[in-house]
Amino acid sequence: MKPFETVFCEENACQQIHFKRALWWKLLPFYAWPFVALLGGVRSSHFEAERRLLDSLATAKDMRDAHSLMNDYLRDTAAGSWLRTVTGTRISLWRVKELTRAYLPGAGSHSSFPFQAAPKIEP
Repeated sequence: MKPFETVFCEENACQQIHFKRALWWKLLPFYAWPFVALLGGVRSSHFEAERRLLDSLATAKDMRDAHSLMNDYLRDTAAGSWLRTVTGTRISLWRVKELTRAYLPGAGSHSSFPFQAAPKIEP
């Protein structure tokens, strides 16, 4: 099995050195974008947990790995600061799950991860 980074970059014609940046902007809610600059940019200590999640996701080989990483991230930032809560500057775990489901095997299996995506309705 190929890691998520390889599969994502092959499908999206991106270079692997741009993987984290491409994911960052896909996963951060658009209303939080202005706060990134105000909080010191993507490399600031405020976004350390998000960078760790993206680094770890790069090596995920199936949905079980991805779910484990998402749960770690949730525990890491669950006691987040008031600033994180007010500005909404957390990566959207719903978006992480939907994106990883599109590229990693094991997407059809249900997990204990608390955020389950709504079923898609076919027309």
